[in-house]
Amino acid sequence: MMLDELSKNLSPRLLFLLLTAIAVVILSLGYSGLFRQPIKELRQLENRLLEMQRSPVDLQAAEDRIRKLRQEIASLNRKLTDTGREVLKGTKPSSVIADLGANAEKYGVQLLNVMPGTPNKGRLYTEVPFQMDLSGSYHQLFNWVYAVERDSKPLTVRQFSIRSGAGGNQRLLHMTIVLIQPKKET
Repeated sequence: MMLDELSKNLSPRLLFLLLTAIAVVILSLGYSGLFRQPIKELRQLENRLLEMQRSPVDLQAAEDRIRKLRQEIASLNRKLTDTGREVLKGTKPSSVIADLGANAEKYGVQLLNVMPGTPNKGRLYTEVPFQMDLSGSYHQLFNWVYAVERDSKPLTVRQFSIRSGAGGNQRLLHMTIVLIQPKKET
């Protein structure tokens, strides 16, 4: 209807130019909206493919890297297992008690009571708690605890309490120390 009125008022040549212009606008909008993004993505993929073809993956280098990483893991596991051996001669409860007693004498602390607890087995390590009672001056006890935490790597202090002891500057220290034993690789 509207086209009939337009065709009557316009010359066929002008009508042809108008319809051609509309068609060109529609096609260019369609191209830019529908085809431009996929063509751009196709070009990016082609460029990526060319880059990959120029630098192939070196499987031998990847395998060497994996082998080196496995060796590093094994070395770190050995270091974890050997940590603190220079301070603690062994990790059996009797040797730990003997080492702690010798360390107590070194700092002038009296080891009153040591009682190993029940081991708590985890996936990667086992924790062995020790309940301890010690006597000494505040500074002697502090120095002893500091030395144990600093030097005895597989030992960690879980809890402690200090109270006055018999005598002027004597203190009683009750504490829980935990020996951490890494699981052996099988």
